Amino acid sequence: MMVTSPEAENDHNDDVATADSDAIQIEAVLAPLLAQMDPAEDCTILKDIETSTQRLAAVRKAQLDDEINALKNGVYMTTGVLEDHKFSIVKKIHEDEKTVSGLDGRRRALLAELEELTLAEKAEANTPPDESVLKLAMYKNLGIDLVYEGERVVRCLVRSVNNKDIVPLEMENSSNSSKKRGLQQGDAPDIYSHTDSSKKLPHSVAPNDAAVDTQDIGPFEDNWVDEIEDDEEDGDVIIDNDDDDADGDNADNDVQMEQDNDDPPMRVYMPGDELQDGEVLVADNSAYEMLHQMNVEWPCLSFDVLRDQLGSGRKHFPMTAYIVAGSQAERAKDNKIYVMKMSDLHRTKHDNDDEMDEDSGDEDLDDDPVLEFKTVPHNGGVNRVRAMQHPDSHIVATWSEYGKVYLWDLTSVVASLDTPGTVAAPNSVKPLHTVDRHNKAEGFAMDWSSLNNKYRLLSGDVNGKIYLTTLHSNTAFQTDAQAFTGHQSSVEDLQWSPAEDSVFASCSADGTIRIWDVRTRNKAQLAWKAHSTDVNVITWNRLTDRLLASGSDSGEFSVWDFRTVSSSVMSQQQTAPSSSKSVNATATPAATFSWHKKPVTSIEWHSAESSVLAVSAADDQVTLWDLALERDAEEEPILASGAAGNGVEVPPQLLFIHQGQEMVKEIHWHPQCPGVLVSTALSGFNIFKTINS
Repeated sequence: MMVTSPEAENDHNDDVATADSDAIQIEAVLAPLLAQMDPAEDCTILKDIETSTQRLAAVRKAQLDDEINALKNGVYMTTGVLEDHKFSIVKKIHEDEKTVSGLDGRRRALLAELEELTLAEKAEANTPPDESVLKLAMYKNLGIDLVYEGERVVRCLVRSVNNKDIVPLEMENSSNSSKKRGLQQGDAPDIYSHTDSSKKLPHSVAPNDAAVDTQDIGPFEDNWVDEIEDDEEDGDVIIDNDDDDADGDNADNDVQMEQDNDDPPMRVYMPGDELQDGEVLVADNSAYEMLHQMNVEWPCLSFDVLRDQLGSGRKHFPMTAYIVAGSQAERAKDNKIYVMKMSDLHRTKHDNDDEMDEDSGDEDLDDDPVLEFKTVPHNGGVNRVRAMQHPDSHIVATWSEYGKVYLWDLTSVVASLDTPGTVAAPNSVKPLHTVDRHNKAEGFAMDWSSLNNKYRLLSGDVNGKIYLTTLHSNTAFQTDAQAFTGHQSSVEDLQWSPAEDSVFASCSADGTIRIWDVRTRNKAQLAWKAHSTDVNVITWNRLTDRLLASGSDSGEFSVWDFRTVSSSVMSQQQTAPSSSKSVNATATPAATFSWHKKPVTSIEWHSAESSVLAVSAADDQVTLWDLALERDAEEEPILASGAAGNGVEVPPQLLFIHQGQEMVKEIHWHPQCPGVLVSTALSGFNIFKTINS
């Protein structure tokens, strides 16, 4: 029980009364306000305010995020620009340093040359002038040239005032002193008579350096030449035939002419001839409509011609050609694919002619050809290059020495050669597809087919396996898992049929040629022993599809007609044991030639002439053949005498022998420029057209 005092109780009662009074007053104020409020409406307003606040917060956050990202991107972009600018500045500094270094070297060389010239001038200044030199200069100023023999003046040449030519005048020498007064050293030259005009040479030209520029020298009086001035005014130029003439370059020209006359005559070189000491092979430009040579950084073992949009059947000059090639660099990392454009390929037939045909026109302009190229890095040396014949793109396949086949889209690289200012980024070009089914086995055989718009690639390796890769869409390639097998050694070359999109031919180091159907992989449809040595190359005639040509390691090449080959092989297979049917079958070629004495490296039928083909071999020859030609009976005596002279019998089908390249590896006819042939060798590329192709 709590006990309180009377005073505390009174205070408490006062507080209660005050609180009650305050409550009454608050209720009096809130009552009207509470009467006006709608709880449901107020809740809705609060919810709307909350929703708007959240929306504004989200928008603000998004704006802040955008500003932050923009700042970041700006920083990145600024950093990239600064890095590029820094690289450009460093590169410019490096170039300037090289330029300064080169200029400094040039300055030192010029200073050394100036010092040598100063010493020479000082030495010449200390040498007393020769009396004969002073006399020669004095008379030259008068329009008279003196010819010395030792210390004696033996001839005087007087320039014609009208024609500024040289007129020789006889001087007295020791042999005719009984007729004329002798001229002693120090005496002025005395002129007695000039050479009879009837003795002048009809087409001779005065020596260029014997005359002195006389534009500022007018007519002059001379006591010695009055009696011959009338003859000189006729404009006749009399050339001195004296062998003792030693006036300046005149004597040098005479010596050069004598040396040219002493040179042995040019002779036609035939393979098998031995070059004598000092003899070199020189191309006869009259045998070529066009012949151009070019070199690249590294030798190219293989190349292919790229089709262009300039039209087919081009025969007019200047010509333009596009090719793609693969390098064989010393280091694997230095290898690359070359995409080249050769333009301004003018006719060179008249390059050695003194006078050109008036009707030759601009085709014979002696302008330098232009070579433009782009490169794409390649992994390892390129064994073979083949371009897919597509109307809108340039898909190229390369056989790498590392046992893989790469497929590239080089369309943009080719386009950059035709668009000035376009800069292609070679490092950005990556393979579209890689054929790795060969399990790192190296290979050389490869060929594209575009027949019936079926774009297919065959690749064969040293293990005797052949794989098929097919284009299923614009950029999607697929390589079959199962290989074509049957060859007992390396597959050396492949050729699609020009008439059937499912048929192809292969040749091998086992000496055989096989015909395949893509629907049957484990057995060839036709096989025969073609050569006793390796079959290196084959070519299928695009115009006469029953003909196939092959080149062997012995230098022999043959032409096969499928009509006779098929019947011969089938008859042998019917009688031979089953174990040897596909190996021992033989056939008789339609033609065989043994002109080349070293391995055949390339062979190809002409793109426009069904009977013409080109062959290259390791004997540094590119030969052109026309199988439609036969030996004429009237030519037999001439050919027999030629064969007896050098021991070389020339087949009538042999049209042309192109030489001058070392280790020729591959040749291709240009499919759009009939008769134009391109060859690659260790010494570079040749592009040419012979007068009979």
